[in-house]
Amino acid sequence: MNSYAHALMGVGEYDKAIDLLRRASELAPTHVGVQVGLLRASIVVGRVPEASAAVERLRGLEIADAETLCEVGDACVRLKLYAQAIEFYEKALLLAPQQVRILGNIATCYAQLGHIQAARLGYQAALALDPTYEVARRNLAVLERAGAAMTT
Repeated sequence: MNSYAHALMGVGEYDKAIDLLRRASELAPTHVGVQVGLLRASIVVGRVPEASAAVERLRGLEIADAETLCEVGDACVRLKLYAQAIEFYEKALLLAPQQVRILGNIATCYAQLGHIQAARLGYQAALALDPTYEVARRNLAVLERAGAAMTT
């Protein structure tokens, strides 16, 4: 069912894919692939409540690979669910501790939540792993400028 839904999404039949994935979710609520598929399709068509519900179901599941965890984290960011994104990214980081992009994503989520010191530490950690990681360097500079502007 999941591969058929994926094929439907591939040809732009998102509503049909969502209906199929919704039924699959009822039959297999702990199937990570079904929930991720439902999340993807719901975001594409702008069904935010349905996408958010898929995120909540995924929070309770055991996801064993960093790529899927990052995909769900990225979806959370699109939904502005920054605290949930951090949860998924932190789990991904445990599986792929050398991935500076994950550290940068966590830092960005902290910045969006207003936790500037945590964001700063995250960008610094990413740069410690990879001094050439320009995204972290730029975002850290933005935080520093904003901090300087607030104190003057």
